[in-house]
Amino acid sequence: MAFGSPVRVACLTLAVLPAAGVALGQQNLALNQPFTCSGDILSGWTGLVDGVRDSDSGPGCFATSNDPRFPKYLVIDLQLPCMVSRVAVHSSANGNTREVTIAVSADGENYEVLRDYIFPDATAMTLNHNFTAQPRRAQFVRIDLLNTWGGGLGGDNCIFLREVEVYGVPTGGSPVITFPPVSLGEALVRSRELRLLRRYCLETSRECRMIVMGDSFAGEAEGLWPRLLLDRLQTVRAAGTQTELTVYCAQRLGPGDASTILLDDAVGESPDVVFLTFGTDLAGWDQQQFHADLGKLARELLDQTAAIVILVTPPPAKEGAGGAENDAPAIRRRAAWEFEQVARLYGLPMVRTEAALRAAGPPMDHLVDEDGGLLAAGHQVVAARLLELLTQP
Repeated sequence: MAFGSPVRVACLTLAVLPAAGVALGQQNLALNQPFTCSGDILSGWTGLVDGVRDSDSGPGCFATSNDPRFPKYLVIDLQLPCMVSRVAVHSSANGNTREVTIAVSADGENYEVLRDYIFPDATAMTLNHNFTAQPRRAQFVRIDLLNTWGGGLGGDNCIFLREVEVYGVPTGGSPVITFPPVSLGEALVRSRELRLLRRYCLETSRECRMIVMGDSFAGEAEGLWPRLLLDRLQTVRAAGTQTELTVYCAQRLGPGDASTILLDDAVGESPDVVFLTFGTDLAGWDQQQFHADLGKLARELLDQTAAIVILVTPPPAKEGAGGAENDAPAIRRRAAWEFEQVARLYGLPMVRTEAALRAAGPPMDHLVDEDGGLLAAGHQVVAARLLELLTQP
């Protein structure tokens, strides 16, 4: 992989049972797989499929927000077609979790409901639904959360699950790539740390050092969002104040590459802000690798620098781009969903690029080209929203 030289810009159960033993040759297919939630997730409570079955606090435990709208649902994508024979749903002692259903689907659209169960209130218990005698072909497992006991931790409507496990074996078939049903949400995910950055850095005369790490979406040329952001920052900072930008970018650069090749250089810069953006150039999708690499890179930057890490999700691709197995819009949205997970896990600020573009006003074809690259107006939108994020009151 070739890397361009970084450019520095100055001034610039059928029953409820204990979890049963795993059948010979079977595995927990849901472990660390991507999942989506119909509503917001309680910040930091993301442990639905992390392998932790005995935690009633985040991040080991999963929780929805206190949104009163029901039903809520979770969809776990096993990433491959599988023959599924057991689903275990581990409830939490935190309360609220009441009636749930288990459903499976081979295509992500048509679901078969296998089980309906009401958990006792505020009791850690496992619904271990075993259908070994009649396994189902499935890539997607949906857990519907139908109602609440109320009176539990976090408010009446927070639904808690310690873990969901799905046991079976892959069939060896080709995966179904769907568009994750992720709510676009607000364009900006803010944080208290950014207010501190504004007060003690951007509103003072001290030098501010920024690094951008990413793939082709993080270009170093004039007219692209990193340079546009720098120009906009200079107009709001005190005259003569220096803002330094270093861009590390290459087509198809992934978070694992950045961690291996670029981390030492980035740490040596002692940055105040690091922007991370990956997923724009992916021709195929490996969720486990992307998830692990992105989380590792974010953690390394947080541990080894005093920088605020800001995530920038990839732009949307034109619908239907790519082949059946390498569907660019779905891959980018999967990457964006992994950014959501990392942002929640570490409390990181973020720009949801697709949401920012859709909220901007002009039609999407004025902002994104046929190949899913951002046009000049699209880069202006991203730069403007990043400035808004950095200068939040």
